[in-house]
Parts: sequence; C-alpha cells; structure tokens
Amino acid sequence: MTHARLSLHLVLLLLFCCSSWTQAAVLVSIKPIHSLVAGIMQGVEDPQLLLSGGQSPHRYTLKPSDARNIQQADLIIWIGPEMESFLPRILTASERPNIALLDLLKIENKANHNHDREDPAGRDPHLWLDPLLAKRVVQLIAVRLSLLDPKHRGSYEKNARALQQRLERLHQELESRLAPVRTIPYIAFHDAYGYLEARYRLNSVGTVTLDPERLSGARHIHDLQQKIRRIGVDCIFTEPQFEPRLVESLSEDTAIRRAELDPLGSDLPAGPDAYFQLMRRVADQLVQCLSN
Repeated sequence: MTHARLSLHLVLLLLFCCSSWTQAAVLVSIKPIHSLVAGIMQGVEDPQLLLSGGQSPHRYTLKPSDARNIQQADLIIWIGPEMESFLPRILTASERPNIALLDLLKIENKANHNHDREDPAGRDPHLWLDPLLAKRVVQLIAVRLSLLDPKHRGSYEKNARALQQRLERLHQELESRLAPVRTIPYIAFHDAYGYLEARYRLNSVGTVTLDPERLSGARHIHDLQQKIRRIGVDCIFTEPQFEPRLVESLSEDTAIRRAELDPLGSDLPAGPDAYFQLMRRVADQLVQCLSN
C-alpha cells in the first residue's frame, strides 16, 4: 500500500473508529447517489432515500418525517452544503455520522496529491454526472461502509468492483452516444452539467439561470437572447424541478428547440439501476434535441 493510500485509510479510520454500528441504517440525500449506495450495499441492507420525489435539493424544506429519519440513521450520505443547503444545520444539531462527498473527494485528492483532479470550478456539487468520477465515489463509499460495518466488508468490496465495471461500460457507451452532437451549441437551465460537459466535451454556451435559488435578471436574459441569435443555438433545456417560464421567454420569436433534462431522475424508481437509467436518459435527451 502506498503512503498516500495509507494516509487516506488512516483519515477514514480516525473519523469513524468511535462510531457504533448495530444495524446498517444508511440514509442518502438524493436519488443518483442513493442508487450508487444501493449497488454497494446490495445483499446487505437497503439504504433509505431522503428526497424521493421531484423536489430540488436546492430549494427543499425538511418535513418532520425527514428530521425523524435523519435522527434515526446510523449514517447519512450527502453531497455537501452546495447541493443540500437544508442539511448542515440539522446534521449539526442531530450529531449523526455523515459523509459529505465533496469533502471526501477533497480528502482523497490531498492524500494522493492529485491536485490536477480537483474540481476546476471549485465545488461543483453535481459530481454524479461523470461516470468516471462516480467510480471514485463508489470506491470511497465502500471503504467507509467497510470501516463502519467490517462484518460485510467482503460484500461491499465485491459489489463496488462490479459497480465500477458497470460504470466503466456506461462511460464507453455515453462516449459513443454523445460524440455525434459534441460540437452543437445548446443552453442548459442551470449550471449543473459541468462534469458531464467536460467528460464528453459538449458545447454548452450558457445557462438560463446563474443560481437555481434565484430568478435571473433582465440583463442576463437579454444577453442570452442575443447569444441565441448571434451563434445559432440549437436547443435550450428545462428541468422538471423548476418553472419553465424563463425558457419560454427566451425561445420566443426564435427557431430554437426546447427539451427537458432531468439530472436527478425524479420520476425513476429508486434502486441500483436508477443511476444508469438516469444517465442514459440524459444522453438520449441531449442527442434527440441536438440532432433534430
């Protein structure tokens, strides 16, 4: 084992050596990450999903039942405050063990001195939209679960290996599927697709809103309208978690096509297959709109 890898394991052990683990009650914030965790835990225990419907984690308000689920969980897995802004306060109050994936990736990068693999945008929370980054997430979560629940370490490691192989195959599939539309310009609803766009070299030229929690100003909308006309943007995407009114105003008096992208898979059944269904559907939605 290399010094960097040993350092990572020591950090993980120090963080969780004092946690008690009687029953694998794992609560995961959003569906794409829940799907990956369900794949790792398959045959051991089914993780619970916090946001099960079409709610946006950017705007979510906790219900009393959510607070009870958090209080009863042995482990909460989430992205970080950049995604689930509603969680930090209750996690602090409940003192429940939790894994913030953005922090976990930061620890791994530092331990392995892979500064070139850091998120170039700072703290983009939509990390699941890159299947190769999802492979790293799967490995890191499997390590954490093995430390907390050593009795099932073999199952977690075996499931993680199979899941990583499946993610590699998905990456190759998406690479081929998206290649024909790589250069075609489009506008996304909000800045959620940086990992996907960087991995598959897609040509996003703007976003409808700079912040999904706030409406865009008139200047931003005007600039986007000018860009649509100037460079001939082919497609503009809405998201089911947000009102499409801004998109409708942008597409008025233009030939630009409209379609929907759902980065959360809000209507998909939760479980180990949800992540793969989500990613294939995102690719299909991009290809269908951009190749018409």
